[in-house]
Amino acid sequence: MKTPSLDSSSILTLKVFVMVADVQNFSIAARKLNLSASTVTSHISNLEKNIGSALFNRTTRQVSITEIGSYFYERCKIILGEVDQSVSFLMPKDFFTGRLRISATPSFSASILATVITRFVNENSEVKIEVHASSTPPNLVNERIDIAFMVNEKHNTSYSNVNIGRAPRVFCASNEYLQKHGIPKNIDELYSHRCLLNVVGGITEPWIVEERGERREIQLHGPLSSDNGDVLKASCQGGLGIGNFYRFHVIRELENGVMTEILSDHQPDKNNVYALTPHRDIITPLASHFIDSMKEYLKNN
Repeated sequence: MKTPSLDSSSILTLKVFVMVADVQNFSIAARKLNLSASTVTSHISNLEKNIGSALFNRTTRQVSITEIGSYFYERCKIILGEVDQSVSFLMPKDFFTGRLRISATPSFSASILATVITRFVNENSEVKIEVHASSTPPNLVNERIDIAFMVNEKHNTSYSNVNIGRAPRVFCASNEYLQKHGIPKNIDELYSHRCLLNVVGGITEPWIVEERGERREIQLHGPLSSDNGDVLKASCQGGLGIGNFYRFHVIRELENGVMTEILSDHQPDKNNVYALTPHRDIITPLASHFIDSMKEYLKNN
């Protein structure tokens, strides 16, 4: 049996394969790589012929990766990461190039990630970034995510994770709501108020409070629950009830006086901000540099 081998164009072929796997479309992959569609098709066909297995299932409307293709994809990411790392070692330390796929919640993406990306890309013009904003924790391997930022204490321990900062929470409500329903003076009074509740994975999250130096969970009820923080914030700002948000999500509303913080003495310690990457053994210099940029931003802001 002939052992599969790769020729001098192997690096480009692997990059083509990874891009097709990422976007699941030959034409889009061609545009992103500045190649013709026929060139992309040729690279994939030759690669499959060389390996002796189909890497993609193809129909006239859809491209999906095969089981063998998924395994090969993970190996390719590691190989290309090592190539980038070797090239970066030979290049000026302040030069970065490549593509990052980043995942975060919609509120974190809009409030913090967008700011860091803007600064990062302005300083590294050869870098391209794709953001996946979702309230659902991602599967980094299946969704081909390079970095996921999570702001809580629960994360998949199979991934590499680094604590890069802290994020305080805040109880708050609109002035209209507080004038109409009064300001709760203690935690027990929250039970008689309208509370806007966050949903994660189909489960309504309890609020974590601190009372007499001890943390405890309280299960509240209210007129609205959602897995989208922007929906909860807009409803809170509109006077529907009391919200429990990360401070970065409502900082402008608090500073502008549109919303008012309450029960500040009962907020627990700040939550950790984690940067997750899919592989414990390797992280590309580009991903590492972006994580460092996020860590610096969180420290200073």
